[in-house]
Amino acid sequence: SLMRFFILTLISLQIAQAKNCLFTPDTSKTKLTWTAYKTPEKVGVDGSFDSISYKFSNKANSIEKLITGTNFSIATESTNSGNPARDKKLVDFFFNELIGNKLIKGSFKSIDKKKKMAVAQTTFNGVTKKINLNYKFENDILELNGKIDVLDFALGKQLEAINKACFDLHKGKTWSEVNLLIQVPVSTVCN
Repeated sequence: SLMRFFILTLISLQIAQAKNCLFTPDTSKTKLTWTAYKTPEKVGVDGSFDSISYKFSNKANSIEKLITGTNFSIATESTNSGNPARDKKLVDFFFNELIGNKLIKGSFKSIDKKKKMAVAQTTFNGVTKKINLNYKFENDILELNGKIDVLDFALGKQLEAINKACFDLHKGKTWSEVNLLIQVPVSTVCN
């Protein structure tokens, strides 16, 4: 019927309009939080880095396009766990022992939209690996999270040094797994 055709046309116009959006990231408020684990009970310790540079597209017409091609560079010596004594140990026994420069560098190479997974090619300690991060976009925040194993980046010696330096505090156990959470405020303008 004509009424049904009119309603379907209206719905398809709304869908077409809803897809015409621009997403703009706010890199000044982008946050990376790492969670490392200590003790046999796997107690989490949170921190971040004070010096990270992100290079997003200035604007993109989808969240996936905003992520893809984003480059990042993290100065490891800027680690900040809110505990200066801990940060000094992390720098002295872990990050100062890195091969090459003391940066973690990478870029987001691809997206699996179905799985909501972003793949970041990351170079750390002279090793380049792909890291999978889940992503979601809710309440104007793009959130990417996943985990790395520092042993994948040939950091066994550094992990051992931290474990030794913090033996009593960690009850003899420092985990190689580190969780990552990236939060990017994104403004959306649709027309």
